[in-house]
Amino acid sequence: MLNSSRNLLILLTSCVVLAGALLVWSPLQPPKFFTNESEFDFYVMQQIYDFGYPHERIRTRSIRVHDEFSRKVITVDVTRAFPKTLFHKTLADSLRLYGIDTYAVVPLPDPDLEIHLIDRNTVVTTIRLERVNSGN
Repeated sequence: MLNSSRNLLILLTSCVVLAGALLVWSPLQPPKFFTNESEFDFYVMQQIYDFGYPHERIRTRSIRVHDEFSRKVITVDVTRAFPKTLFHKTLADSLRLYGIDTYAVVPLPDPDLEIHLIDRNTVVTTIRLERVNSGN
């Protein structure tokens, strides 16, 4: 009993030391920032294109929230086979480097997915993945 307690204590201590060493020696990545709204918009659109969707399946519009702010809504026509969750995860992982959070909503019973892009607690862009019944 005493021997197993000692082994457990050694294991716990080594885990704490290893975790501390990883924290100290892990390189910190400085946060990246978009220089302007156009650069952000281009980056988001490029993520959609990189997933294989052509320009003609994508529509954009702006919704005026108030005098000083409008939100972009990007609608992408996707087929049933489009991997919505994988797209959301890929987009979220890439935007996290820039401090942009994502929040996804499926407005049931709709099969569509809305991905809200959030910068400093404000939804700046919404991507709507709308299912279409035709095409690839």
